[in-house]
Amino acid sequence: MDVDARDFIGQLLEKKLEKRLGFNGVDEIKDHKFMRDVDWTAAEKRNMKPVIVPRIGHDLDTQFFSAEFTSQPPLYSPAESPLNANTLFR
Repeated sequence: MDVDARDFIGQLLEKKLEKRLGFNGVDEIKDHKFMRDVDWTAAEKRNMKPVIVPRIGHDLDTQFFSAEFTSQPPLYSPAESPLNANTLFR
């Protein structure tokens, strides 16, 4: 996997809210190296064509996911509660 992609995903999946990419605003995400080639104006206008459009047979179709992951039992890993529920979806 590309180094920038790995870093981007890792920062988005950071469990601690204060350390997570985007905590200080959307520009953190837009300015990440992995997103450097995105035309944000075109994205805002929804003028971008997807690179891949998978053909999905039904709502629970997992054919594009490795059986290594789909055969595992779900693991409950709750996130920490927000300090202020009013700012959860700011």
